[in-house]
Amino acid sequence: MTRKLRLSDSARGKQLRKATLLKAMYLCEICGVALKRGRNHPQSAVVDHIKPHKQNLDLFWDPDNLQAMCKECHDGRKASQDALAERYEVDADGWPLKRRRGVGKS
Repeated sequence: MTRKLRLSDSARGKQLRKATLLKAMYLCEICGVALKRGRNHPQSAVVDHIKPHKQNLDLFWDPDNLQAMCKECHDGRKASQDALAERYEVDADGWPLKRRRGVGKS
């Protein structure tokens, strides 16, 4: 089984992750909980793109487009926001404007 190489696993990605977590003082920027090491704990540290980069490398590497989150906030609230953005056109603050054509209809 081959493992897919992710940009976030590169030396540059690891450095950017560490800088983002340090900037946030290892606190979730959504709920304020102290972040932990590991991947499966609700308080595990996740570095998330604020605006989806959608293969835009400038946006992917932009440190101002990153936020530190706990796994619980990332998997819950952020996932819901991303799903909403897939179904609706949204404004700069993430509020829905109108349904995208042909998306999410039964």
